Amino acid sequence: MISRFIACTALFISTGVFSADFGVGNWGDDRDAILSEETRINITPIGQYDYLVYSTSFGNLDQIKLVYRFQEEILTKGVFIFNSDSMTANAMLNQYNVVKDLLIQKYGPPTEDHIIWSTLPEPEDKSVWSNYLSNNQLILQSEWQSSSTILFHQLSEYNGTIQHQLVYKPLIQVQNSKSDSLF
Repeated sequence: MISRFIACTALFISTGVFSADFGVGNWGDDRDAILSEETRINITPIGQYDYLVYSTSFGNLDQIKLVYRFQEEILTKGVFIFNSDSMTANAMLNQYNVVKDLLIQKYGPPTEDHIIWSTLPEPEDKSVWSNYLSNNQLILQSEWQSSSTILFHQLSEYNGTIQHQLVYKPLIQVQNSKSDSLF
């Protein structure tokens, strides 16, 4: 009986490990739960109900946006969007590596780690990676997984802007208990 209690407790604790790391929410929470618990500065545009945006920091990096994404009124995704304003491609590469190192310290090595080149052969000199990143010829991706959450970290170029984000998603799709029906 005690071992069953310990196993259930460990499962319960592990389900919130990654989801709680991106903010105050747990998968399946509604918007009101996040609004009542979140203490960071809310910068959500007026009239938006599918997401909440907060100003935050990540490690020693400032000007980060934390986005809670809702589908059918429940929390289904959390995203850190890292500031790229007036940053060079080289600075963005350094920022990506700083965040990746923080994640490795916290969660261990990624379950998947990809360097995706659109051109071959791959350059041997890492000092030119920023040129490839700026020209949409390089994408860096890392992924971690817990019993309840997938954490996806990516640096890429899109429409002339280098984008750096960290996405938290539930491993198993959460459902709105309000919409459950017996029929």
